[in-house]
Amino acid sequence: MLKRTIKTPKLYFYDTGLVCYLTRWSSPELAERGAMSGALLENFAVSEIMKTYHNAGLEPYIHFYTAIGMPGK
Repeated sequence: MLKRTIKTPKLYFYDTGLVCYLTRWSSPELAERGAMSGALLENFAVSEIMKTYHNAGLEPYIHFYTAIGMPGK
């Protein structure tokens, strides 16, 4: 098993509608079933969590774990 830490920042948009516009996804079905639907869902979830923290006056500390080199990855 390969274990290492990768410190690469991720970029998220707060507006998933803007993401769909910039990627020219023309319908909700395409966004739901397209090749990048998982990334769009991840973007939505992270942006909602961050908005909740900001609206509560808190600083969001979000960390990611990526299993690189694991079976099935």
